Amino acid sequence: MLTNTTFQVSNVSCNSLPTHISDVLISVRQEWELVAEGTSLLQCESPVGLLLFDIVAKLGIPTEEQRRLLGSALFDDVTRFVTKQG
Repeated sequence: MLTNTTFQVSNVSCNSLPTHISDVLISVRQEWELVAEGTSLLQCESPVGLLLFDIVAKLGIPTEEQRRLLGSALFDDVTRFVTKQG
C-alpha cells in the first residue's frame, strides 16, 4: 500500500477534455462507485491494474495499443482475470 505518495493536481477543466474522454471517466467513476457500495473512492482499496484497464478499454483503444500502454505483463494478468470472471 502506498503511504507516502504526493499527488500533484493540475488545473484541467472538463471543458478542456474531449467529450468522449469526459464521458469515459464519468462512466468508470460511476462503475467503481457501485463496486464500492457507498464507501468513498478515497477510502476503498482497489486493483489499480483493473482501473487502468477499464479506462483504456472504455476509450476504445485497440487491443495491441492497450498491451503497449499497460505493458504486456499487466495486460496479460488483467485479461486472465477478466476471462475467469466472465
